[in-house]
Amino acid sequence: MKFGGEFNWKNKRNYDIAKYPFIRNDLTIFVYSQAAPIPLIFDRYFRYTEKSLKAMGIKPIKRITVLGAFTKDSVQKKKGVLNKAYNIGKNLANN
Repeated sequence: MKFGGEFNWKNKRNYDIAKYPFIRNDLTIFVYSQAAPIPLIFDRYFRYTEKSLKAMGIKPIKRITVLGAFTKDSVQKKKGVLNKAYNIGKNLANN
């Protein structure tokens, strides 16, 4: 099947986005912040959002939820969350 040029279907990450804007294979880390200290309170919404974006080719590989985020800088105070996000992103970039 041709769409204006050759496409390597085996390696979907190896494509020209200008030539094939409708083909995506983006691996994504979702980071949500919420003021509520209960971890599962917005879980249905998170799943809904991830399923909606999956139809557009954005594949969720990990979800990080920051609890008790009452202010704009509350995430900066949670070093554990920042380290977790950094390590996941580093592993994603290396693979």
